[in-house]
Amino acid sequence: MDLQFFVNGINSLVSPWHDIPLSSGDDIFNFIVEIPKESSAKMECDISSSVLSIYYHKSTTFRVQYPLLTYDNYPSFLDAIFIYNIHWNYGLLPQTWEDPYFANSKVEGALGDNDPVDVEISERQGKIGEVLKVKPLGALAMIDEGELDWKIVAISI
Repeated sequence: MDLQFFVNGINSLVSPWHDIPLSSGDDIFNFIVEIPKESSAKMECDISSSVLSIYYHKSTTFRVQYPLLTYDNYPSFLDAIFIYNIHWNYGLLPQTWEDPYFANSKVEGALGDNDPVDVEISERQGKIGEVLKVKPLGALAMIDEGELDWKIVAISI
């Protein structure tokens, strides 16, 4: 984990997952940007550490942009899926979690992926760790590598 982003509160670091409330009132929710619109570096909230940060996700699933080879311990880039940068902000809803022990019978009995619920929005480009207000439009249940991974589609408010 070479590059980390921390969210600053008034006098201390803030956990983007634990310290920011889910609801902003009137069916509006807080959304934390992990991957800004028009970028391709795979950023992810670290939920395993005591000081939660947003960090470059390292994986052999995606290739490093140059050279066209796969290495361990390099940042993941989404250009393995999207030829260009993604055209929306991608992130999480704070204080949510996909339970890896609950088999959802409506989605082939898939278990949760042990991560916060993902959100996808568009319009203006957010910044890593920025909290945006969003209104959900719908939800998609995806199975990714055998795990249930909910995607909430929302608009910025």
